[in-house]
Order: sequence, then structure tokens, then C-alpha cells
Amino acid sequence: MPEPEHVCRPDATVYYCPTAGEVESDCHGGFDTCCSRPELHRFLDPQRHYLVPVARLELPNEPDVVHWALLRWMPAYETWATGMALCGHSAKQGPLPDATEVTCARCAGLRPDYERYIAPGYDPAEDDPRALRARLRLAQQHAHSVDAERAEAAARLLETQAALERANARTARIHAEAVNAHAAVAAVRRLCALTVEASVRVQAVEQARDTLTVLAECGAGELLPGDGAWGSVWLHGNWRYLTSQMTTPEREHAADAVARWSADLARADGEERGREPESLRWWRDLP
Repeated sequence: MPEPEHVCRPDATVYYCPTAGEVESDCHGGFDTCCSRPELHRFLDPQRHYLVPVARLELPNEPDVVHWALLRWMPAYETWATGMALCGHSAKQGPLPDATEVTCARCAGLRPDYERYIAPGYDPAEDDPRALRARLRLAQQHAHSVDAERAEAAARLLETQAALERANARTARIHAEAVNAHAAVAAVRRLCALTVEASVRVQAVEQARDTLTVLAECGAGELLPGDGAWGSVWLHGNWRYLTSQMTTPEREHAADAVARWSADLARADGEERGREPESLRWWRDLP
């Protein structure tokens, strides 16, 4: 009496034995007898396909080669089975051991594509020309948008730099005008001082003094261009020696600049305006 056909239990784990080239199940202890290399056994996922070597179908017109074929779960028959060879030729049902050399050149050439097709996460759209063209168009549109945004950002940067340069030019122009005006006022002061010292005309001397008074009132407490430089000379230079090389009007001009600079610092620090720095006009103390 023939033994009844074995049916694996529903929760059985199915494996592929690459040594024997057989699909086994732990339900009936196949791994205890199929080979001596159980560490090579591979769990078979019914949702996936596997590339396995298969033998040619023994027909007169079939070439004597070993093919690659897909091993997959057949729900209709509730079994694992292999189909036709990758190259389209008919093949024997069931896989050969993994060590079997595949000799079909066409199957070998198709293997990389099929490995990609059956890999987990494969998207068929990756091989759809229409989908690929759509992706290319989208990528090109994105690249154009990025280029346009980059160009707009560069244009805005250039506009900002141009505005900054214009502002710097206006500041420099205003500073130059202030320096020129200050130089003109200084020239008027020198001329008035010379008139007071050397003129014998009483009316001219009085006019010169009046002019100096007006200039002093107009510029009182106002920081002028160059005052900061004279302040640095006062702090770090030999003030007495440097001013000793000047004429009296030049000394007074330099001292006025230092006095304005010192007063401006006091205001910035929230201090009341005090006396001028000590010994600023040292020449006035000479006998």
C-alpha cells in the first residue's frame, strides 16, 4: 500500500537547499537528511522570486546547456516551481544545486536585469520609458527653477552691493565736502589771526576778531573731520614737542580739535563736559 502524500502544516517554514537544489520544509525534517551544509539553507518568501539554475528539457531541438530560471510560489498548486529559462527555452521543473555552472550565454546576459527585477523594493516604473521621461522632465524643471532662483538671489546680492557702494560713495562725498569746508574755515581763521597780529588798521582788526568769534560760536562743541586724528596724536604722541614745531595759530587749531574730541567722548560716556585736557595749551602758560 503506497504511503500517503505528505502535506506540510500551514505554519511550516519552507527553505531552499542550494546544495541539493531542492525546496525543503522543516515540517518533515528535510534538513536533517538533505545535505551536510544546513547553514546555506535559505528561507523562501512566497512574495518573492529567486534565480536558480535549471536543466534543459531533454528534447531534440533544445541546446545542451544549463539555464537560469525563476523559482516562485504557485498558489494555485500550493507548491514552489520553476518556469521557463530566462532565455525563453523550455527547462526541466525544479532547481539544480547552486554550484551548477550555468552555460547558457543568453541567460547569463539576462541575469543582471532579472536580479534587479526581483530585488526587494524594485519599482517597475524604473524601466518604464514614459515614467523615466516624466522623471527627466520633472528633474529638468526643478533644475531650471533652482537655476532661476540662484540667478535671482545673485541679482539681489548685486543690487544690495551696488546700493551699499552708492551709500559709501555718498558718505565719502559728504566727508570730503566737510573736510573742504573745514579747511576753508581754518584758512579764514588763520587769515583773521594774521590780521589781528600784524594789521595796523583798527577797523580790520575788529572785523577779524568779530569773524573769529562767529566762527568759534558756530563750531562750538561740534565734532569736525580730523578731530579724531588730533585726539590720537594727543593720546599717543609727544604733544608738547609736536606743537612746539607749529605756529601759534596752528597750535590753537590743533588744541581746538582735541578739545572738541574730548568733549564728544565725555558726552558719549554720559559725563558732563569738563575742562580741557591738562596742559593742552601749554604755550599759554609760558612767561
